[in-house]
Amino acid sequence: MCKESAKKVDFVATKGGKPRYFQVSYIMELTETLERELAPLQTIGDAYPRFILTYGRSNLGDFNGVQSLHLPDWLLDKVN
Repeated sequence: MCKESAKKVDFVATKGGKPRYFQVSYIMELTETLERELAPLQTIGDAYPRFILTYGRSNLGDFNGVQSLHLPDWLLDKVN
């Protein structure tokens, strides 16, 4: 886990030698859940890609540079 400003990112992976930051949430139907998952990613000071992976289909999209993606689509490589 990556610790940024006392908040933890669920995991960091590399692609092409560059980091990619991930949060994982089962569903994000509530605004509070979305805000909680965005918070650690928004504190990261670099410009590398940041993602929220979720099984639910609500709140998918771009949130100021943080991509919220449907986990099954991501696992099947149907998204970037």
